[in-house]
Amino acid sequence: MTTPGIIIEIKNRYHNMNPAMQQISDYLIYHYEEAAFMGIHELAKNSGVSAASVTGYVKEMGFKNYKAFQLAIAVSVGQKEINMVEAETAPFVYGSISEKDNMEEICQKVFRTNIQMLTDTLSIIDIEGMQRVGEWILKAKRVLFLGVGRSYMAAESGKNRFYRMGINSFCYRDPHEQIVGAYLCEKGDVVIAVSNLGRSRSVVNATELARRRGAITVGITSAKNSPLAKAVEYPFFSVSGNDNLKSKKTTPFEPSSENVVQIALLDCLYMYVALRVKSSIIDKYYETTQCLESERV
Repeated sequence: MTTPGIIIEIKNRYHNMNPAMQQISDYLIYHYEEAAFMGIHELAKNSGVSAASVTGYVKEMGFKNYKAFQLAIAVSVGQKEINMVEAETAPFVYGSISEKDNMEEICQKVFRTNIQMLTDTLSIIDIEGMQRVGEWILKAKRVLFLGVGRSYMAAESGKNRFYRMGINSFCYRDPHEQIVGAYLCEKGDVVIAVSNLGRSRSVVNATELARRRGAITVGITSAKNSPLAKAVEYPFFSVSGNDNLKSKKTTPFEPSSENVVQIALLDCLYMYVALRVKSSIIDKYYETTQCLESERV
């Protein structure tokens, strides 16, 4: 079952909201069914903020007024009810792990979180944008991947995919290497930056530099309105499953599926390119696969 679109949108904007807006988001994520029937003052009271804060929140979410926002929530409730009939299952909240859970319950919730995040991200993929980036990669002299921390694992995975096909690919996590790599970019190169919250300073700085140098810039992040999303020509959004919301004390669960979703998005680009490259490049993939056999026991 796919999470309602408006809740996905709230989660993707959450980390760039001020504290009052995050309080409203916290309430809506867990009580959006009830919120569909609340007036602005009741939502403000239940969220612990002022009515003016709710008005600002509605505008931040891109709605003309509260009535339009309330209607969007009501539509999401209706979609959820249809999905529930089809799925015949209970709703699931990301990362809803508690200290009372036993091992079986923990495994169930971790795996369901991973699956839910992949399903939700699939529902919001910018297909046309992905196709355009795939075409740029096909024409690129080189493809540069940027990432730090856990996002570096996804970036490195992407580099390895394209590198195996003989496409000139590089991946950097050291800030100095990122800046040098970005400076050496030329028109027609493609830079793919990965950052879950879109605020990794070295990744954003290098991406901005690469864009000034003429490279096509792509960002994979879970945060709309983040510095990375604003820095690139093609932002692609993954759905974050981290429910450690700032105004709530919750179990410190950071699902690995944040990286799984990033890798899946890169796999989509990889498969698009792989199905369209010359047979000689595909041959390189199989030749490198055979070479790797010598490294296996």
